[in-house]
Amino acid sequence: MDLTLESKRLILRVLFEQHAPLTAEFYRRNWRFLSGWEPNMSRQNADLNTQQSSLHYEFEQLKLGRFLRYWYAPKEQPDFLYGTVCFQSILPHPFSRCEIGYKQDQACQGQGYATEAIHTAVTHLFTVGGIHRVEALAECQNHSSIRLLERLGFEQEGISRQAVYLRDGWQDCFRYSLLNPA
Repeated sequence: MDLTLESKRLILRVLFEQHAPLTAEFYRRNWRFLSGWEPNMSRQNADLNTQQSSLHYEFEQLKLGRFLRYWYAPKEQPDFLYGTVCFQSILPHPFSRCEIGYKQDQACQGQGYATEAIHTAVTHLFTVGGIHRVEALAECQNHSSIRLLERLGFEQEGISRQAVYLRDGWQDCFRYSLLNPA
């Protein structure tokens, strides 16, 4: 699996412990925006030590083939993170499936960056990673996320009732999937 990908406008990279200041700054900028949609979001996400631990853990999971997170940034400013796309619960053949998650800087909304980054990462996962099925959950009130998934060709399969604890209560999520066209 490649640790760096490129699209037309973006560079997507797996980041390591030494990049913790970049990820901590991303969370500092976006804490309030993301807290409405991210389970387990707290101000601690912006802590340097928390980010070092997170990046270390994610790399260990990457080595085991269970997890892959790309952080994306504009090619001309690679240390200003626009967002992230991750694949978790990666299962090998005969399942060949994973779950996708993503988040983006509030200031970058509506400019097609998430669409570009996710398309690039999913295409790579299909062609190089041998994944057959990518699954996603979108909280039923998160209309931006729903539109994004549908724009990328994900198909809604149903509702996962009370699938995530957000905003002081259990929330239903739409369940989506995208199949490898090959």
